[in-house]
Amino acid sequence: MSPNSIRWTAFSLLKQVLDQGRFLSPSLDFCLKNSNFKAEDQGLLTQLLYGVLREKGYLDSCLQRWIQLDKTSSDLLHILRIGAYQILFLDKVPAYAAVDEAVESAKRRSSIQASKMVNACLRRLSEARESLLKERAKLLAEIGASDGDKISRVDEKWSSALSLPRWILERWKKEISPGEMRDLAQIWNSAAPIFLRANLRKTLPEDLKKKLGGLGGSVKIVSGTPMLLFEDISARELHSLMQEGWASMQDLGSYRVVEKVLEEKGGEILDVCAGHGGKSSAISEALGTSQRLFVHDPDAKRLQDLRGNFLRLDLEAPHFVSSSGEAQKQGLRFDTILIDAPCSGSGTMGRRPEIRWRLRLEDLQRHANLQKKILNEWLPLLKPGGRIIYSLCSLEEEEGPAVVNAFLSSQSQLYEVSRSKFWPQRHGHDGFFLSEIRIRA
Repeated sequence: MSPNSIRWTAFSLLKQVLDQGRFLSPSLDFCLKNSNFKAEDQGLLTQLLYGVLREKGYLDSCLQRWIQLDKTSSDLLHILRIGAYQILFLDKVPAYAAVDEAVESAKRRSSIQASKMVNACLRRLSEARESLLKERAKLLAEIGASDGDKISRVDEKWSSALSLPRWILERWKKEISPGEMRDLAQIWNSAAPIFLRANLRKTLPEDLKKKLGGLGGSVKIVSGTPMLLFEDISARELHSLMQEGWASMQDLGSYRVVEKVLEEKGGEILDVCAGHGGKSSAISEALGTSQRLFVHDPDAKRLQDLRGNFLRLDLEAPHFVSSSGEAQKQGLRFDTILIDAPCSGSGTMGRRPEIRWRLRLEDLQRHANLQKKILNEWLPLLKPGGRIIYSLCSLEEEEGPAVVNAFLSSQSQLYEVSRSKFWPQRHGHDGFFLSEIRIRA
């Protein structure tokens, strides 16, 4: 098997993500830009990587019937998962081809003895394919029909069938029913929806939809927004449209935060954790001018990307704030401060499936401590009567409600106007927490 083959590349990228802690999306993008893979091969590589990461919990539960996971090297586990995913989920890939490729990978990466183990395991899995899938379907149906009031703990079989960590499900059972758990898992274990935000400075969503008519698939406008939802269209097909500045890729959940900012027109707006400029560029497009839009981010590379995004969209560059201390020296004060805080990202486990296997309970408190620090750091820059829009793509109590509650209790001049929590199975987009906090005039 050539080192340039799709499956060998999938193995290499899985190692980067699961063993080295990298994120899949940028690693895969870099790989695709620097390879000569055909379009169909790029599609297969993407499907393999996202599929394996989404279904890792279920794949491991199947594989452990024939091997001991804790006594198998990570390299062989990656090879087995890629083979198992193809056998269980890809009808267009013959089982024998998936087994043969995995065996050759094991020879290359380990030994002849290891390749024999891989061969035996995957052949048995192939023989058991239909019964395994029927067993899972039956369990998912039982989960959906369960009475939430009678659940004292989440069974390990549930975790495997849903392909979500048990400890996370144990937390969420307090807020969502078993049926919602199943629906959420089915959403997150499928391809993530693609949303595009029309650049209101250049076009309207209706006109953009017409422009996209020749691509096939389905295009729907999200009522009352510049957002379009795509089905059966790959992100690569939309690349030139974005390069020309007609639109930007943005999840609808992220745009809900922008909508909250835009509820009040006028005044100075500061985007504290601006990142690559997804939300700040959306604000600029909607306002019609960015002269009163200020941005800050501690990462110089992200700010460079933000400048590039504003240039791509033909937007006037916002004002850059180097630090809270410098802003105070300049006498700056803001009517709205958007704090889309760094977080665990637990609401995006469908789009970034590696998070579900990487996140640990101790990470939540670490993020919460940083979020509290950011809120307190930028509070002095809020005008009397002004507001903080605090948002994060997390579903966890420690990062959302608990942080806001602690912030409010420590500052008597603050009060909360509204609080929202968006669940993917209820709202059709990434999970988000959103709070609007006011300071008394």
